Amino acid sequence: MSLLLDGIVLLIILLCFFAGWRRGAAITLLNFVALVAAFTVAVLLSPSLSNSIYETFFKSGITEQVSQSIGNSIGDGAEAVITSILSAIPSFAAVFLSGTSFDQGTVSQWIENNNQESINSAATAVEGLISPAFTALIGIIIMIILFFVLYAVFKALARLLSKFFELPVLSLINRVFGGVIGIAEGVILVMLIVSLVRMAMPLTGDTIPFLTQEAIDGSFLFKAFYTGDIINNIAGMFS
Repeated sequence: MSLLLDGIVLLIILLCFFAGWRRGAAITLLNFVALVAAFTVAVLLSPSLSNSIYETFFKSGITEQVSQSIGNSIGDGAEAVITSILSAIPSFAAVFLSGTSFDQGTVSQWIENNNQESINSAATAVEGLISPAFTALIGIIIMIILFFVLYAVFKALARLLSKFFELPVLSLINRVFGGVIGIAEGVILVMLIVSLVRMAMPLTGDTIPFLTQEAIDGSFLFKAFYTGDIINNIAGMFS
């Protein structure tokens, strides 16, 4: 599985290299600028947008749903409350919740008074624990949508801009530089994919066969992007 991850990274970079080789330096450079701009804006905007969407459309409903599940099972003890809460929330949130401080001892403290105030407090606490799972999922969706929409817009602008330049005939040097810029395009695409994987990992419970932590740790290229080592090395070249 580790080889598969490295193979995917290498394939993306090679495809971008050959695409850049075919297009030449000028057009590939404009495409690269469009790609970087779309990636940067998507990464910068998705966290705030995902938080706003969660707060506006999901937070109160989730809190109310958790509160009802606690109220329906509070008389049966902490274990019943835990089961009721886990059945009331989506599976990805339940997986995420299992990695937090949510346990029988904590729930027992929350429901000790067995009144509406303690139920509301417990529901708010659970919502606070699982909210990162929802914002992460929303963030993944927002980032993908933003990236493709912005990339299409910036690429259209790049095509328009290219008409104002006299593009050189595709000589060998032009093709080589196009290939080099294409490699940079591939690196940006891999960075986007790895960013999405990193956001999704806490939600999967390490259950996707080729995207387990073990597979990532055993890879070379993918791990270099996942841990940020390759990005730090590239940044160090220009510092």
